[in-house]
Amino acid sequence: MDIPQHVECDTPDCIHWKDGGCAKETSVTIQEHHCVDYEERIILPAATVTIEVSGGLVQNVYASPDLPEIHVELLDFDNLKEESAKALERGEQLLKLAEQAHKHIF
Repeated sequence: MDIPQHVECDTPDCIHWKDGGCAKETSVTIQEHHCVDYEERIILPAATVTIEVSGGLVQNVYASPDLPEIHVELLDFDNLKEESAKALERGEQLLKLAEQAHKHIF
């Protein structure tokens, strides 16, 4: 008979970690001294805008609830080139202003 071993989870960056301990509702599987049930906890920065694109189209835009009112502008130059010259010029002007005034994040 195997001698039971006391195994303690000490990974606060795991999704199962709550109130200073492992709160997984089922048994934790340990292999080679590592918890195989570990799943990394993803913590979003306080000010986050997340844009979901699928099939070449923006599907959803999410913003942190503590952000002030924001405006999201999508400049699709492929479509703007098919519109009027005025619409294309407005898009180019808006992009130039954004490049000068905002932080480039991607």
